[in-house]
Amino acid sequence: MRKILRFITGFVLVLLGHSLIAGDESNAIEKNLLKWNFCIMTNKGIPDGYKVSFSQESTSSISVINEEGTNVVRLELPEQGKGWFGIDTANTIGLIQGKKYIFTVQIKIEGQKYSGAGDHFFYAALCNTQTNKEIYNCFNGAGDTGGWVTSVLFIDTVKTPKIVDCKILLRAYGVAGIYYIKNPSIIEVPSDSEVTKSQIILDNNKSIQGGHVKLEDIMQLSK
Repeated sequence: MRKILRFITGFVLVLLGHSLIAGDESNAIEKNLLKWNFCIMTNKGIPDGYKVSFSQESTSSISVINEEGTNVVRLELPEQGKGWFGIDTANTIGLIQGKKYIFTVQIKIEGQKYSGAGDHFFYAALCNTQTNKEIYNCFNGAGDTGGWVTSVLFIDTVKTPKIVDCKILLRAYGVAGIYYIKNPSIIEVPSDSEVTKSQIILDNNKSIQGGHVKLEDIMQLSK
């Protein structure tokens, strides 16, 4: 368990641009298996392999900015409670039955707010859109993340075989705010890994158990 947690933390540090000092030569960072990682842009101005996803009520905009050599997707939703908006992979991401993976993506939220009834959140999800089987980290409440946080999802295709044919969904539902997304990545982890908990990792290396996370808790831990 501790070895896997050190592995995850090291991998996230690499994503954040830090160097990893390995304890031994076998402690290597695996390569990103996700072929759609925001590096290549289409002539429509969105990352290759993704499509804009929105409901008819949504009034929103998407753009891509470059931050120190990294492409960052920027979603702006000016109105509260007006449907949903985000980006999804156009195709399934190619997981293999019987293997375990970690999906990470970095997210920054500014000024999330909401009103009215219904669902109100931003989430990073892996979803089989044919069966609606999904795993996700959901950002609830009003406020900010206080900078970049890393969403970590653990995927066990033995326990949840329907998740194999999943897409990545990065969406906001029923909220207003500005959302920044970068560095989506998938790595394979050892088959004997017992790590099963999704989480949110802050830039100060503190973490919150994932699933449904309140922005107020992130802001408190960021202090």
